[in-house]
Amino acid sequence: MSSASFAAVVKLVASYVGEAKAEGLLERRLAHESITTDQFNMTHLTPTLQIKIISAASLYLPDASKEPDLKAKLAAMGAR
Repeated sequence: MSSASFAAVVKLVASYVGEAKAEGLLERRLAHESITTDQFNMTHLTPTLQIKIISAASLYLPDASKEPDLKAKLAAMGAR
């Protein structure tokens, strides 16, 4: 079962790229960091991981001008 933190990040990214793509890209990014979806918490949302998530999400953004907004919201989540 996925953690609440994972669900929150998926929800944020999904508002930009859609739920299926958001969940898949986040799962792949976490796998590269050896983090499972149930282990994920906001301490894992480092600036480096944020950049990787944004880079992956930018491939699916229908409007590239939304990338700075996603970046700011993701950074705010990681700062908690």
